[in-house]
Amino acid sequence: MIDLLDFKEKIAATLAGEGCDAAVHFGRSHLTRNDNQGPGTANRVVIAPGDPASAGWGTLTVGRKAHVRTFPGEAQHSEAVTVDVWAYDGSAPTDEGAQYRALRVLWNRVVRAIGTAIRAGRHDSTWWGSQPRLLPSPTDRRHGERAQVTFSIDFDVRAVAPAVEVTGAGVTLTAEVEP
Repeated sequence: MIDLLDFKEKIAATLAGEGCDAAVHFGRSHLTRNDNQGPGTANRVVIAPGDPASAGWGTLTVGRKAHVRTFPGEAQHSEAVTVDVWAYDGSAPTDEGAQYRALRVLWNRVVRAIGTAIRAGRHDSTWWGSQPRLLPSPTDRRHGERAQVTFSIDFDVRAVAPAVEVTGAGVTLTAEVEP
């Protein structure tokens, strides 16, 4: 896993592999959208960089001792990520229990997908010590239930992101992928 976009794609692939029709979006702007019921709207997962309550992006640390991933003196970027899960059960829109169960089913799928992505990439994370918080849906319970958690993932700065050309002020920069 090289960055949060890659993380989002892995979550989406795992959910799709389980037959889950929830949409997976990326970006802070999706956290504030007031969507209605249905797949891709209320039944959605948002992966957003940072903590919505903070302007912070994460922390930069330098490894002190060797273990599976870190070499002495290696820089790592511990990036904060917010995962927002909004679920809706259209079969019983006014039933609080049905909305809770819809959230619980989608939340469990997302937790499994996150754990799979973190373990597969051998990333360090503070995911398991994080405190999920229940949020009201932007309208009312007729539009489902929401939960959100913010945690950190340590990304190796040796693993460069995919090649991207950024052109500005007449200068083109290209980042290459490490093998």
